[in-house]
Order: sequence, then C-alpha cells, then structure tokens
Amino acid sequence: MKKTSRTGLYLILIVLCVIGAIAGSFFDLPVSKALYLGDSLPAKIISFSTVIIFFESCILFLGVLFRQLWVRYNRISRRVIIGLIFSYLFCSTATLGGAKILNDPLIAGRYSDLAGTLWGSFIVGSVFCITVFLFGFFINGNRYDADKIKVLIRLILVFTIGFLIAHYLNCMIDRQSYSLLIAEGNLEGYMPWYSLPKGSRLLMSLSDLISAHQGSFVSSHALYAVLFIIIFPSYSLVFPALKKFEKHLIVLAGIISVTVILIRMLSGNNYLTDISFAALYSLKFCMSYNGVEKTKKAGKLASRFHIV
Repeated sequence: MKKTSRTGLYLILIVLCVIGAIAGSFFDLPVSKALYLGDSLPAKIISFSTVIIFFESCILFLGVLFRQLWVRYNRISRRVIIGLIFSYLFCSTATLGGAKILNDPLIAGRYSDLAGTLWGSFIVGSVFCITVFLFGFFINGNRYDADKIKVLIRLILVFTIGFLIAHYLNCMIDRQSYSLLIAEGNLEGYMPWYSLPKGSRLLMSLSDLISAHQGSFVSSHALYAVLFIIIFPSYSLVFPALKKFEKHLIVLAGIISVTVILIRMLSGNNYLTDISFAALYSLKFCMSYNGVEKTKKAGKLASRFHIV
C-alpha cells in the first residue's frame, strides 16, 4: 500500500477513534445498553481467536528472528548467548499467552488447577506455541537478511509494548464491564473512564501478569486486533510470496478489527471508550512502525545517490 494511502487510512481511523472517545465520555452506558446482546459462543470464539493470533504471530516472528541471528553468528559462544536469550523470550511469551488462554471466558473454569499458576500458564502456552516457534525457525533455512532482522526487532517491540500497555491498564484500573454489572444487577456501579479509581501501586507484580482479575479499560482485544494492520502484512517476512498481497492483508486485518470491536461491545465486555482508547494506542504503534520503515527506505535511497 502506498504511503499516502496508508497515512490517509490511519488518519481516518484516528478521527473515528477520537469521535468514539468523546462520544463515549458522555454516552458509554447508553451505548452499551443499546448494543448489549449478551456473551454468545461465537463472540467468545472470536475474542479467543484474537488472542491466539496475536501471541502466535509474536512467537512466529521470534522463531524467524532466532534463525536469522543464529545464521548471522557462527561462534559457539555467541550462539549460546542467543540461544539463552530466545529461550527466555519463548518461555516468557508462552507463559503470558498461556495465562491469557486459561483466563479467557471460552476456557475459564475447565482447567482451574492450571489457571493462575506460572507452571500451568507456561505448559498451556508452550503447547500452543512450540510448533509455531519451530516453524518460524526452520521455514527460511539459512538465508540471512540484515534488514529483516531490524524489522523483526521493531515488530517484536510493538508486540511487547502493546501487550504491556493494555495489561498494565487492565490491572491498575479496575473498571467493571457492562456485562459484569448486568450479572451483578448493579448498574449504579458504572463509572466513566475519567472517574475510574486508580490502584495504589505503580508497578505490576508477577502475579498480575497471569491474573484473571482485570478491568475492561482499555480493551486488549481491540488493541491486538488493530495491530493486525501491521502484523498481517509482516507475514511476508516469513512468506515472501505474500508481499504482492499486502493491500489484501491490510483489508483483511481491517475487517477482523471491526468485527472484534463490534463483538466486544455487543457482548458487553467493553465500553465505547475502552475500544476507542485501545485503538488509538494501536494506531500510534502502527504509524510509528511504518514511519520507521519509510525512514529506513529513504536512507537507503539517499545513500545510493550519495546524498548522505
């Protein structure tokens, strides 16, 4: 997709998110009342799939980056260090993903002995992620690409920062979702986002990272789904043949994002402001990521003509 088209798309989405945030500041509760349909099985499956796609995409790119660095460095000492780093990255990502899976409404209650534990989260996450990680490691063989390494590192940083921001706000700000207020029969417990009580702690604990107790602000599912706008086209780093389908992948990501956003609101799991602020965070990441990519390409062009 051309730079102007991509920038135009981001600007339109940002305007919509700002409108949503402003409208939700006044009408969050009425909007939720009007849209609420209950939490159906299809809604749970779509929300669950969003989490799976997000974490397994991260694991896939970790595997590809691991292989690139493994090929780049031949010395045993360096490969040992790289192996240890990526073992940690795999284990930590698998544990966080496993916790999300165990705490998801589609799964919650079925594996109560595993939920809320580090070892349980790690086991479940590893089962879901190990095949994808190994696939990413082996798919491109011994082909080394320095530019691909830089892009992968930036992409994984986007995954990491996106997850941490959403999870931090979910843990530190206790906002009850509309569906929870309905279940408790306490609509008087609703609070607008600007009046939400903030926790007494500034930092998350280890237990917070795998805890099932989280507020609805901001919507982590919406944040993940909007990030698909850069994640889906990035699959061409693994499958070069997908490069010519970049525009189609962005459109697909947009359709999925809208679907997830609607599902989260219709099921009462998130308010309009939860969605709007999460999408704004994601769009900021998308613009920064693509801005970096354009800067890199411009630098290459300039050096070719001895401009820099």
